Amino acid sequence: MRPPTIEDVPWIHAAYADWPPTPRRGYATFDKVEKWVQRWIHRDDELCYVEPGIGLVTYRIGPFSAVIDNIVVHPEHREQGHATAMIEWLTKHLFDEGVLVATFKTLPGPIANKYPEGVVTAWQ
Repeated sequence: MRPPTIEDVPWIHAAYADWPPTPRRGYATFDKVEKWVQRWIHRDDELCYVEPGIGLVTYRIGPFSAVIDNIVVHPEHREQGHATAMIEWLTKHLFDEGVLVATFKTLPGPIANKYPEGVVTAWQ
């Protein structure tokens, strides 16, 4: 996993293509995704790591805690274990950074199955 680059915009846009619109942000248009990637590159209020062409994770870190915002897998790579691998990588990465608790809201799927309460701790 690595930080995103502007060259990642096309496949990231494709990864979000079937996500439902949000009341605040609407659909993930190409222009919006390009702005998100630029923000992830130049700011540190929301962090992003990508597995190029496969998927990405976004999260925010506070004192001893993190909020996981998105784990997205490109539609061509779903149901192949990539989300599970990214969850394992992110969990280790966050705990190595000193995070003790990570929280998230999730759609049904591998994260909800593994952490049904929406919380993972360093003690698990």
